[in-house]
Amino acid sequence: GGRPAIAAMNYMKYDGMGLGRTDLLWSRETLFQRIRDAHFPVLAANLRMENSESLSPYEIKEISGVRVALLGIVPPLSTEPGKSGEWCGLVIEKPGKALRDLMGTLRDQADLFVLLSSLGASENEKLAQEVPGIPGHPSLDRGYPDCTGGQLREKPGQGGPDIAKRPARPVHRE
Repeated sequence: GGRPAIAAMNYMKYDGMGLGRTDLLWSRETLFQRIRDAHFPVLAANLRMENSESLSPYEIKEISGVRVALLGIVPPLSTEPGKSGEWCGLVIEKPGKALRDLMGTLRDQADLFVLLSSLGASENEKLAQEVPGIPGHPSLDRGYPDCTGGQLREKPGQGGPDIAKRPARPVHRE
């Protein structure tokens, strides 16, 4: 599973990817093989592992002089309040806590933050309220970016049919 998607993402020269629930439907062996196949970082700020296999929580890229931080979030496996989940020795922490810790570290290292999340509209909105500096969920009017609160929010749609490439202009801090 996942070979064609990773091949397509490699061909399109993705800068990074966050894991989603469907990625966790594969066996652990298949998941890590797809991660090794990727020519881009697979990011997960809230995923902890028992052994040496590890994913980076973020990647910082400089694009036209702008420091862009890509942050990945894995959705919790459990929908029960207060629980996140464990799968094949991987522990998925609550996204809010992981991002708060990470944002404290990265705040001065990046000009623009991009959250790679498949949490869903309502959960992304909650996360945006809980963690300052994190963009929430985009408008459901596909093709039109939402710039609520000075944050550009974009949604590629289920399976990526509405992938958009937009120039980003960071707000310069004084």
